[in-house]
Amino acid sequence: MGVWLIEFKRALRQFHLRPGLWLAIVLTLALGIGANAAVFHVFERLLLAPLPFPNADRLVFVYNTYPKNNLEFAGTSVPDYLDRTEQAKSLESIAMYNNLGMNLTGNGAAERVRALRATPTFFPTLQVGPQLGRGFSDAEGVAGGDRVVVLTDELWQRIFAGSRDAIGRDLAIDGENWRVIGVMPKGFALPGQPADLFIPFQISPEQKADTERGNEYSASIARMRPGATIEGVNAELDAIVKRNAERLPADYRVFFDASGFTGIARDMREFVVGDVGQTLKTLQLATLLVLLIACANVANLLLAQNIARSKEFAVRNAIGAVRAHLVRQTLAETMVAAFAGGLLGLLVAHAVLAVLRVFAGDALLLANVDAVLPWQTQVLTLLGGLVLVPLIAAVPVLLTLRAPQMTALKEGGRGNTGSGAAARTRNVLVIAQLALSSALLVTAGLLLRSYVATASASPGFNADGVISAFVELPDNRYKEPAAKIAFFDRALGQASAIPGVTDAGWVTGLPFTQFGWGQSYYVRGVEPADGMPPHTQVRMADGGYFDTVQIPLLKGRLFNDGDRLDAEPVVIIDEFLANKQFAGRDPIGQYIGNSNDDDSVWWRVIGVVGTVKTNRLDQKIEKETIYRPIAQFPQNLATLVVRSPQDPQALTEQLRSALQTVDPNQAVFNIATLGARIDDSLGIRRAPLVLVATFAVIALLLAAIGLYAVLAFLVGRRVGEIGLRIAIGARRQDVMRLVFAQGARLLVIGLGIGLAIAAFSGKLIAAQLFGVSALDPLTFVIVTLALSSAALFACFAPAWRAARVDPLVCLRSE
Repeated sequence: MGVWLIEFKRALRQFHLRPGLWLAIVLTLALGIGANAAVFHVFERLLLAPLPFPNADRLVFVYNTYPKNNLEFAGTSVPDYLDRTEQAKSLESIAMYNNLGMNLTGNGAAERVRALRATPTFFPTLQVGPQLGRGFSDAEGVAGGDRVVVLTDELWQRIFAGSRDAIGRDLAIDGENWRVIGVMPKGFALPGQPADLFIPFQISPEQKADTERGNEYSASIARMRPGATIEGVNAELDAIVKRNAERLPADYRVFFDASGFTGIARDMREFVVGDVGQTLKTLQLATLLVLLIACANVANLLLAQNIARSKEFAVRNAIGAVRAHLVRQTLAETMVAAFAGGLLGLLVAHAVLAVLRVFAGDALLLANVDAVLPWQTQVLTLLGGLVLVPLIAAVPVLLTLRAPQMTALKEGGRGNTGSGAAARTRNVLVIAQLALSSALLVTAGLLLRSYVATASASPGFNADGVISAFVELPDNRYKEPAAKIAFFDRALGQASAIPGVTDAGWVTGLPFTQFGWGQSYYVRGVEPADGMPPHTQVRMADGGYFDTVQIPLLKGRLFNDGDRLDAEPVVIIDEFLANKQFAGRDPIGQYIGNSNDDDSVWWRVIGVVGTVKTNRLDQKIEKETIYRPIAQFPQNLATLVVRSPQDPQALTEQLRSALQTVDPNQAVFNIATLGARIDDSLGIRRAPLVLVATFAVIALLLAAIGLYAVLAFLVGRRVGEIGLRIAIGARRQDVMRLVFAQGARLLVIGLGIGLAIAAFSGKLIAAQLFGVSALDPLTFVIVTLALSSAALFACFAPAWRAARVDPLVCLRSE
């Protein structure tokens, strides 16, 4: 131990003698190690770490799908849930749930809370019980059962200050008393389904009827039996559908066959993470490239230093120092640098995490990821650095010690550039840096061009100056359609009276939110292809909505005050539906219905509006939209949109006050500008772009520094040779050309390899690109010019220094 303490002291002395070199090594290591630690932390938490449920590998989401009708995820109906509960033998248990908003009153202003309505099997399926009290009984899962509620730990702490006396007490929710029967453990949540409280899903006899099939407003989660597989579960779900097709009327069988309807089980993690997994893999690949570039840079710096110290090593070896001592000294130096780089890398890692949270917190599901690296990860990061750096140093040390002792003593002066193997290694390291940097730059360029194309894409409406606010009316106080319509009318009047508001309207399923639903439809007089009716998105709106968000009216008219409950049912369709169903004929005056039966209700088409994007700007429009008058089909959950040039913050408070004037017990929530909602949807693209672009710039700088370091070292060690060349007639431009030529050779080889790598890696991220090809020539040209400029700039200083060598001074010193 004493020997190592001496070596560490010597290492610190070396840092003092060569501060620039070692500072460059430490900073390079910090960037490479820190970036990888941050992204791997997110990668591990979302894709590798066990989910917070016992035996989570047996948990699956179960849902209906209609693949032939372009409807992958369709939720679950009550009859489907009951079928699977009784007949899917591979499932140990299954639970059904949906979410809704409720108004918590009794503590001042009404507050919206997120409720998860779940069957009594919900907590047993997840195998997580309340930390206090109990879950739901079977009797509480039947229509007419008691109004009981289980709280999350967060709501319990906020409302009851963590008192155990909360059990048995009542909460005023939606104007009714709900008895608290349990409190869940801290942090309990179903991934992707945030909730403040849980209430029982109370199933009525009517909901169990076959007529409820297709009413898929819920989701379900199941636990497979030990040894069961997802493939086996899917086979059972499909068998249930086939048995139902034989039992049910012929219309169902035709519908099932035409739509490809079946049930699907999908791994819980895979279902929740979705497209985020591919984005994380892209980020992890980018950070690994940065780490490789950093390693190459550090190896080159260490090799240059060891060559410069080769005479010192040779002298020490000649007077009795064994090579093991020299290796130990180098190892001590690199371990100190690794530890310092690791500590600084932890700061870099937390900075990267902060950037991710700012630019894509929701998009990358970072609510499930710690904002601070756990201590285990921090320790592993430091240990990783302590292992990695000595491995990097191994090659430079071996190349230096392999040089013959007498050669090192003879060539220890300026002219020593190391052995041929050392020179080749330096060149390979620089080429590797240039190649990896160019590949990373191309990736960043493709992501940037894709982001610009996405951000500039039109959503089909004008979001400027539009602010939106949600309300969710409780059934017990707004049971009748007329009561909901009266609320909407009064609230619209209050909002329109706000100074500066130019337009206002109501809509359900506001674009760029997670709310909305769809249904199958028929066109009167047209038989569906293969007997399968098309599927559409359905939105309820008033005429003011189209004026407020400026969706263009292409034909016909918008909804007006005459389109009420007692009037003729009417609809507005989007241009996509008009082209799909009414190509070559005027859709105005045509009829659309929800079935082809004799008792079907038919809606007359009164207008055609522009097609809008609903979730992401880069989405391909593949599904039509039907708008129905909100005054003919009022919903509990709706959004008020207003257009005003006012400051959004000031307008938010006025809008909240105006809506609560109509009903003080009705919470207003999720108030945001429509532009902000669109911007949030870009998070899944913005996060990888920001980080990959940052890493690419860092990689470019590291590659340029690496090239500069090699050429500067060569010039510095060959001053005597250069002086001799000038003395015998070489012109200064010839000397500069010599240095530039050496740098250009490395650049051409590195750039060629890098662009080949980029062409391959571009195909890996092709699915994440929008409006740009993975082999986009403009991106490749720009990267070539950028890297070439940086490389030539790095060559300039060594070339200029070489051209300014004084031959007399050099020859005299030699």
